[in-house]
Amino acid sequence: MTYKVAFLTFDWNYMMMTGLLKGIRTRLGREKDVRFYVFNALARYLDEQIEEGALEIFNLCHLQDYDGILLQGNSSWPVAQRQRIVDAAYALGIPAVSVNYPLDHAVYVGTDNYGAMFEMVKHVIQVHHARRIYYASGLQSSYESQQRELGFLDAC
Repeated sequence: MTYKVAFLTFDWNYMMMTGLLKGIRTRLGREKDVRFYVFNALARYLDEQIEEGALEIFNLCHLQDYDGILLQGNSSWPVAQRQRIVDAAYALGIPAVSVNYPLDHAVYVGTDNYGAMFEMVKHVIQVHHARRIYYASGLQSSYESQQRELGFLDAC
């Protein structure tokens, strides 16, 4: 039997996506019975909003044709839309994994942005005795960026 996995992503970061896909390809290279299909909504931001119609690619993915779903999102891909995809997969009995954003009915794999930033800033203050630390944030609408900023502020 050959398993089909749909990878749905909205990411414009070429370096990150290249590394992620290389890791997946390396792992799947050992699994001769898995096929991996990528649906990537590459779009540009317009004042922290995405181009109209950019997310339509996800409508091309007929979930019932896959044995598993992997979603990798960012703040520009609305959580409600990702949750609808996961809910539909759940209703079909198809397992889903969400990268970096917890979703109901999906296994969550992510980064502790708050904890990592908190520990890093604490280290710089306690070990290196830094007293003037500057923080450069990402998009204010980004959950990851918000968590890093909170970790930074709490550590200070």
